[in-house]
Amino acid sequence: VRKVLTRVNTFTGVAYMDDPAIFGWELANEPRAQEKGVATLNAWIGEMAAHVKGIDSKHILSTGSEGFYGPGASRKNAKSWMSSNGVDFISNHSPADIDFASYHAYPDLWSLTKAETLDWIDVHMSDAKNLIGKPVLLGEIGKQQPIATRNEWFQAAYGAVLDSLAQRKSTAGMLLWITYHADYQDYDGFGIYVKSAAHASTVALVRDAVDVIKSKLAGSPRFIRADANCDGQVDLADAVRTLGILFKGQTASANCCSEALDSNGDGAADVSDAVYTLIFAYGSGAAPPAPYQGCGEGQA
Repeated sequence: VRKVLTRVNTFTGVAYMDDPAIFGWELANEPRAQEKGVATLNAWIGEMAAHVKGIDSKHILSTGSEGFYGPGASRKNAKSWMSSNGVDFISNHSPADIDFASYHAYPDLWSLTKAETLDWIDVHMSDAKNLIGKPVLLGEIGKQQPIATRNEWFQAAYGAVLDSLAQRKSTAGMLLWITYHADYQDYDGFGIYVKSAAHASTVALVRDAVDVIKSKLAGSPRFIRADANCDGQVDLADAVRTLGILFKGQTASANCCSEALDSNGDGAADVSDAVYTLIFAYGSGAAPPAPYQGCGEGQA
């Protein structure tokens, strides 16, 4: 552990323990104590968390746990087998040196329905807030193909996380398993290929969800009126995006708020806004009302 924390990055010359590019540490990947039981795992977590913090006090720390509940709270588990793994979400994350809670979700491997998966997310969000008193990260959620089904599940999971995310406060988060380069084999069926056209919808979903999370953490979303695709400028693409949202069922760019669609500032988003944007973009119409050529506060 000390060797990893004190290792100096050969490219930057910065030790890992001092590197601001590192978000935080996990003690292990999915630690369990199936034979020894929860008490043994708790003792190990307490000892190792103190050891890590004694070397690196600059980074936040979690367990890397799957988030199963022990026998005392087995009713909260999505499946009965989860309580026999020597893991307990509540007590595992109680040590003072553990800064945030961790749990995972693998509905295909664990035979969970979408409803069970969302309940799994909700109970961990609630317990982290009300019983542990710490932020919580859904550190891994994986869903196998088909891609359209995967997207539906990811969208629902992001929605559950956002519902638990406090305004302007990092109380919850979510990471997907797993993004791949084109040359890497999808060995477990969960791979999301970032550069693949077939996976473009998943990549766009993730980027939009991340933007929503950023906006919620920052407070009220900021926008440039008529910039419907939120790329920082008003042009033909914004009129097309507005029409797509109004008539094709497309979703608004997640890092924008609804006022961005209201090009003419009349308080409603409709086809007249697309027309207004087109007239302005081709140089014959008035500029959109404020906030234009600058950002203003808006409601999501």
